[in-house]
Amino acid sequence: MAQLHNRQFFSSKKAVNAWFENNGRGILAIATGGGKTLTALVIASFVANQEASLLVIIAVPTIVLLEQWADDVRNFGVEPLNFQNFPTNQQGQKINQSVRRLRLGNTKCEVIIATHEGLKSERVITVLEKAEQNTPLMLIGDEVHNLGSIGFQSVAPNIFKYRLGLSATFVRQFDEAGTQFLLNYFGSVVFEFNLEDAIRVCLVPFDYHVHVVMLDEQEELEWGELTYEIRRLSYAAELADGANEKERWKILCLKRRRIVESAAGKVKVLASILPANKSDIKRTLIFCTDKQPEQLNAVNDLLNNRHINFHQITAEETTNKNRLQKIIQAFDSDELQVLTSKRVLDEGFNIPQTKTAFLLASNTVKRQWIQRLGRVLRQYPKTNKVKAVIHDFVVMPSHENGAIDLDLKGLIKGELSRVQFFDALCQNGLEKGGTADVIEQLLELTESK
Repeated sequence: MAQLHNRQFFSSKKAVNAWFENNGRGILAIATGGGKTLTALVIASFVANQEASLLVIIAVPTIVLLEQWADDVRNFGVEPLNFQNFPTNQQGQKINQSVRRLRLGNTKCEVIIATHEGLKSERVITVLEKAEQNTPLMLIGDEVHNLGSIGFQSVAPNIFKYRLGLSATFVRQFDEAGTQFLLNYFGSVVFEFNLEDAIRVCLVPFDYHVHVVMLDEQEELEWGELTYEIRRLSYAAELADGANEKERWKILCLKRRRIVESAAGKVKVLASILPANKSDIKRTLIFCTDKQPEQLNAVNDLLNNRHINFHQITAEETTNKNRLQKIIQAFDSDELQVLTSKRVLDEGFNIPQTKTAFLLASNTVKRQWIQRLGRVLRQYPKTNKVKAVIHDFVVMPSHENGAIDLDLKGLIKGELSRVQFFDALCQNGLEKGGTADVIEQLLELTESK
C-alpha cells in the first residue's frame, strides 16, 4: 500500500476497517483509480491471517480483468488459479487441488479467479459447496453491479463466509430489484470514494467539449417518417407491455434513437476537430456505437485515409492475451496513436496512458459514463500526465412546430443528463460555445410542448 497517495492510503484504511466492522460483508463503492483492487487484496490478506485456511474466489466480468487481477494477486505472494488457463471440464479438478493443498497445510490461502459466467457454472458451484465443508470461502465480486443480474440471482450460492463487492457504481440503473439483491447478498455499502473525491487525488482533471451534430438529408427523412408513426401511436405508450401497438411503438422509438446514436454527421465533426497535423494525435480513444458496425468502420476509414496509426479493439483482441499486450505496448510507446472501439473498453480495461477520448456514442446508463471517465482520467507518471480531454457529440433532433413526443423528450433528457454529468466534473465549460450553450438548447427542447 506504500505506492498509494497519502489520501488514498487513508481512504483505503477506512474502507478496510468499515468492511470488517460490518462482519466481513459489504460493498466498496470506489471510483476507478481509487485503489479498489489493492484494498480488496489487503482485506483478503487480513482475513487469511485470522483464519487457519482460506479459499478466495475473485469473480470478474471480462477476460482482460482475469489477467489484471492475476498480476495483482502475485504481488501479494500468491500464485492464483486463473480459470482462463484451463478448459471448463478441468476447473472443478483444479478447485479440488487447491482445497487439498489447504487441507494438508501446504498453503494457507488459495486464490481462484473466474469470470462472472464461470461463477454461475453449476459444476463450479457444486465443487465450491463441497470445499466449504473444509475451509471458509471468500467471494470478491469485481464490477459487482453485473452480479445483480437474474442469471446470478437464480444460482447465487449461500456458501461464502466473507463477501466483498467492488464497483465504482454498484447501483443497477432501471433495475431496483437487482440493486436490492446485491445489498442483500453482499451487504450494505460500507465505504464510498466517488469521482469527485478521486479527481486530483488519484485521477487527473479534464476538459470537456461538446459538439453539436445535425442529421443529414436521408437521416432527416427517416427521422420524420418515424416521428410521424410514433406520434400516430402515442396512445400505445400507456398500454400494457406485450400489447401489439405497444411493441410496435417501442420498435419505432428504438429505430429513431439509433439514428441519433449512429448519425453520420458525428464522423464528419470528428474529422473537423482532429488535429490537422497527425503527429499531434496520440494516446487517443474513440468510442463508437455498438448498435451497428458502420460507424466504427467509418472512423477506421477516416484514420486510414489520414495515415494515422490506430488499432481497433474488439472481443477478438481482448481474448488473445499476447496480441492485446502488443497493442497496449504499441499504444504506450506512441507507435499506435489511436484505439477505436465499441463497448469493450468500457469496463476494467487498464490504459492509463490515454489523454484524449471522443465519445461518438453513449447509452443512457450513468455507469457507462463513469467507466469511460475511468479509462481516461487515470494518472500516468511515466508521461507526467496532468489532465485529460473529452469530446462528446450531441445530436440536436428535429421536431416540427415545437411538438415533442414522450419518447423524444426522454431521449433529449438523456442527452442533457450526460452533458450535465460531465459538465459538473470538468474544469472548463464556461467559455463561449461551451457546454453552457448546449445545456441551454437541450433545456429549451425539454420544455417544449
